[in-house]
Amino acid sequence: MSLLQPRIPLRKWLRTRSLQAQVSRLALPQNATQRQAFHASPSFSAIRSPSANIARNRGRAPGALGDGNLITHHFPIGNFASVFYTTTLEETLAQFNKTGASYWVSACKEGILDHHRVSLYSFMDVGRALLTIAWENDASAMAIRRISTDAEMVFRISFVVSRFFRYLYGWAMAACAQAGSNTAIICAAQKYLSANRTVSDLKKSQILNELKRIAINDKHPSAIILHAWVRSQHEQYMEAVELLRPLIETMYPIRDSRFADLILDGIPKPWAVYTNALYKMEREEEANEIQRIAATQFNDPDAAIVHAYNLLKLRRDSNRSNSATLESTVDFSEYLQLMGIAATAGNGDACHRLGNYYYLRYLHLDPYSLDYLDKDDPDVVEPETNKVAHAEIRVAKEKKAGTWAPYGKPKSLLQYIRYYFYVDRSRDDYYRLAVEWYKLGAKYGHSKAAFLVARLLKQDKLDEQAYDMLNIAEKDETYQSRVKKLRTAWLNGVNPSIRDDFVDL
Repeated sequence: MSLLQPRIPLRKWLRTRSLQAQVSRLALPQNATQRQAFHASPSFSAIRSPSANIARNRGRAPGALGDGNLITHHFPIGNFASVFYTTTLEETLAQFNKTGASYWVSACKEGILDHHRVSLYSFMDVGRALLTIAWENDASAMAIRRISTDAEMVFRISFVVSRFFRYLYGWAMAACAQAGSNTAIICAAQKYLSANRTVSDLKKSQILNELKRIAINDKHPSAIILHAWVRSQHEQYMEAVELLRPLIETMYPIRDSRFADLILDGIPKPWAVYTNALYKMEREEEANEIQRIAATQFNDPDAAIVHAYNLLKLRRDSNRSNSATLESTVDFSEYLQLMGIAATAGNGDACHRLGNYYYLRYLHLDPYSLDYLDKDDPDVVEPETNKVAHAEIRVAKEKKAGTWAPYGKPKSLLQYIRYYFYVDRSRDDYYRLAVEWYKLGAKYGHSKAAFLVARLLKQDKLDEQAYDMLNIAEKDETYQSRVKKLRTAWLNGVNPSIRDDFVDL
């Protein structure tokens, strides 16, 4: 079984890599400020671009799939990407003999290795054999069988040893896949699919044929998910749904496991592939129900955002004929809970939406319709457009005139008592929450959240923080013109208003 092209030994590739690094240094100017013409760089095989040289060198790397990209792996915890860079096999083995035991202990604690099946002696013995054979031999099934007949066990050990010597992982993946390790085949297929393949590439890939075999015959969940994703790329949505349905129906939530998983890193979530196929087949209600389950039972951040949007859409459709504001008919607690799941998982857009909600509450506007909550107030003229800008002006006037009502304007003594004793947050509390959520969204790189909080910080006379937020927003090319206009307005002593669509939910 030839799944992957044979890879060159690590020794040859590291030597090539070292020579390439020396050649690259020769092409640099002696003075850091000195300019050098592009054509002055030495030509090697008519490849002059540094990025082309790097790509060419990576193509020689062990574990490179047909496109020339070096297979790497991001480990779940710790800084395992560091490597003891040695030039000889003897030095590498000496370092491994010193530190290998600590890697075995860590792997057993994480659940990667079972200490009942893989003792410390076996781990060290297989680890040394892996490094020795990989140093001198191409990646092949025969190379793995020289170590052990259990390719699965060898691949798990290589996963741990590659924390010590990172270049081993690609070699071991290619070799163990050829030796029949299902885990290695699935990992190799995931790496292959992550490179934006075309449909024609997917049709002629032998690794995907092996993935299909594992999904159909062995019913491996990760293989089923990836194979269903491939079917979706071929627009075979019904087949993808039929593949995933038994998996979806038998899944149930459990507590977060402390054990690491060799495969799940990079594998799409099953309900994401499943609902995508359902949406393509225009089975929207069924897809929305799966999104709800994924959000509420599995706490999936992406599904939580989609389900929150679906809730608002459902309320909007059911309240079109109702003249009352959505604030009086919609319970936003579920929306906030769903967005909170996504925001605490690091989703910047969810942080931005939460900031919008609390900022609109601070302005005393309905979070969905943007209508003023005190419709019976005779002092308020409800505008047709630019409702947020009018509300900001109204708040500024109230604070300046001393008529600012932190809990809104009660219409009766009973309502006043309710506001005073039962409302847990004032409008100032909403403002602080909006600023904090915007800041968190900016921390996650969300440009709109950074832009919005910059306005609020400038309004609070926190100029240094405001400009820091603008610098974050400016990294997004689509916001550079807006940031430039805002900086100019600030120099003229003006903090301009925003459009209504900037604070949508």
